[in-house]
Amino acid sequence: MKDNLIMHFVTIDNPMEFEIYLINTYEPLLNLKDNNSEKNRTFRRELSQLRTR
Repeated sequence: MKDNLIMHFVTIDNPMEFEIYLINTYEPLLNLKDNNSEKNRTFRRELSQLRTR
């Protein structure tokens, strides 16, 4: 695993704003907070229910 790891970092003045930009751009399935994508709405709803059990 270590042989395949690449890490990048950037300093950002407003990390929360950047996080929302990333979520809106990439629409990650496992990020429920601030993810309003229509594409994966059903999956996120089911995941949320599973996480609250």
